[in-house]
Amino acid sequence: VNLLYPSTVIEATWHARTQMAFALANQFFGCFITMRSWRDWWLLKGLALYLTSLYTRRAFGNNEYRYNLNRDMLDVIRYEREENPIRLDFAPIKSESDITSVNNRRGTMMSSQYLEVAAKKAHLVVRMIDDFIGREIMMQILNKLMCLATTACLKDASLSSRSRLHISSKSFSRVVSTLTTKDIQALLTQWVYESGCPKLIGSFSFSRKRNVVELELKQDTTIKGSKKFLGSLVIRVQELEGSFSQTILLEDSVTKYELTCHSKVRRNKKKKIPLISGDEVDMDLQQMDSECPILWIRIDPDLKIIRELQFEQADYNWQWELRYERDILSQFEALEALKRFPSQITRETLGAVLDSSNCFYRVRIECAYVLTHIANSMANTWTGTLATLSFFRRVFMSTNSTSSSTNVTTSSTNNLSLTVPSAYIVRINDFSNSQMYMIQKTIPQAIALQRNKDRVCPPEVINFLFELIHYNENSKNRFSDAFYRSSLIDSLGNTLTNIGLTSTTTNVDLLLNHTLDNNTKRIFDEILLQLNYDKIIPSYGFCVTCSCLRVLHKLNIISGILIDINVFYEYASYGMFDRVRLAACEILVEQIETRMNQDVFEYIFNLIANDPDYNLRRKIVQHLCRHPPFRQNQTCSLNNPITVNRLWSLMKNFAYDNQIRNDLVELYQIMFGLNRPNCLPPLNEMNELLIKDELDDVSDTIVDIDPERLSYFRLARYADDTKAAASKLASSSK
Repeated sequence: VNLLYPSTVIEATWHARTQMAFALANQFFGCFITMRSWRDWWLLKGLALYLTSLYTRRAFGNNEYRYNLNRDMLDVIRYEREENPIRLDFAPIKSESDITSVNNRRGTMMSSQYLEVAAKKAHLVVRMIDDFIGREIMMQILNKLMCLATTACLKDASLSSRSRLHISSKSFSRVVSTLTTKDIQALLTQWVYESGCPKLIGSFSFSRKRNVVELELKQDTTIKGSKKFLGSLVIRVQELEGSFSQTILLEDSVTKYELTCHSKVRRNKKKKIPLISGDEVDMDLQQMDSECPILWIRIDPDLKIIRELQFEQADYNWQWELRYERDILSQFEALEALKRFPSQITRETLGAVLDSSNCFYRVRIECAYVLTHIANSMANTWTGTLATLSFFRRVFMSTNSTSSSTNVTTSSTNNLSLTVPSAYIVRINDFSNSQMYMIQKTIPQAIALQRNKDRVCPPEVINFLFELIHYNENSKNRFSDAFYRSSLIDSLGNTLTNIGLTSTTTNVDLLLNHTLDNNTKRIFDEILLQLNYDKIIPSYGFCVTCSCLRVLHKLNIISGILIDINVFYEYASYGMFDRVRLAACEILVEQIETRMNQDVFEYIFNLIANDPDYNLRRKIVQHLCRHPPFRQNQTCSLNNPITVNRLWSLMKNFAYDNQIRNDLVELYQIMFGLNRPNCLPPLNEMNELLIKDELDDVSDTIVDIDPERLSYFRLARYADDTKAAASKLASSSK
């Protein structure tokens, strides 16, 4: 099992096993059975990820499987809302008006980010097919495809049978139709040949006279990346007498339904309530409307479609759903909704879920973040103890009975004495329980996001984090604590706020000695100490060094400490460990985004062009796409002809490398769009005539011109103008 990582590293388990499972599945669907054309890439990728998810379900449990499904769906929705539409099948482009992004032109032009998100959508579509035809039938279809491909490899196989080694959307639909007599063409049309995903907005009311639930669902098609969904949808209603599922049909943008209620209002509210899991629980129904027997309602509980959901319920409905529903998708929906209801009862509910050992560890981690969000919303009115901090001390620390009444006094920034209780001591690390380890590692990051009424991190939290770092003991633990220490360093970075900076002076000594509060100075000193310590005794993958660099970047951006940029240059230089180099390069890219530094911009582009590490160059371009220096039509110092010329030259130099070239093309689209960059000087009339003549000549010689090549031809005509403008700007600046 531990082929790619040491047995002492816990974090690598999930990633390494999943990657090995995907590589094995890709050997069958991707290498042995290949795609007929680029239009069918999604099917093989989706089948490989589908088999990988089945392994994940078997190896890590159903909760982890459903969590991954929900995460993939949210990634697809976010990308379509914020970036570009995702169309899995590259249908022929009829005109240039159909081109909305570079990625939807050809399969060979997909950028890394688009390919990653589109693969997730392909997996979700294959899972829809599995739900439509059934798991058993799906396995029979995959076995039939493998048998046909194996037969085609025999020596005496006919030439026509060789085509069975290739698969397409049409051939797959034909196999499904043959074995099941079901047609999946409508499903492919809606989710493969088209882009977008629906956004559903729902609410309900209860009619006591007719004993029905009046449900209203709206589809918002006005936002980017949305579309209208036509089809069936499952509604699950949790009532006093149990859970009941009903299927409705979405046909219009606004649809109203009447769902039959199977329960009546109880006068005796102490009776146990049966859940969908088969358990019976006691609920405190004092907040419940005396006229309504509905506890909560769920829309599409099993993720049958890719959708964005916004459902309106009362706060107590969400609290019951979080506390008693054991489906993690339902709990995550409730956690997201409870952010809008800061109250004492909400905090008690979140605290109960955080303490519950029956809840999935990812739910408990997310609960800690939501609890911190609620506490920050109530910072002006709440004076109680920090629930997440109390939980961590109770579960992962021990009570110091010998000094339970002893207090340590420290000074704060406003010269007031703070009494820090020393009744807890840090236990020796024991990471034998992997789920509790993940909670222990992540909870401090949520605690560090706590803010008081002055919008700064409380000194109690900062002292608590320093205790964890200074008294960390791992000598008797058989697992590595490298990522745990790295997480504690990240937690120190989460405590930073820009309020710590009280002056605009540029002198480093004055800035460190007079304008920063004591806590910020302590964090800065601790980061330097941990950074130097990791050089002497390196952590696994230098993860502590990477965290220290990220916190130094935060200190520079948020708190205003002047960090010499050469520090990041040194860690980004060739010869350093690859993860450290990548962390430093990502920081430099973010420096370009926030500071518009021309020197850093040139350094990053030189790395992309000349660095010997191919993976580093590719990941730098991907990070630039996520954090571009500027976006289309945005005015800044870097939006100039020199940048256009530099980026265009890189695109031409990497013509032999599809991956980097496609990422550079996407970066070009993000920064300048598909049209001529606005920063270039206007063309004179002669150039317009010359371009028109060139296009006419091309149109005369090519009968059926490809819109994609025509678009590139029009884009290429800017190259000479860009070079001339760049040289003119460089000479004028000199």
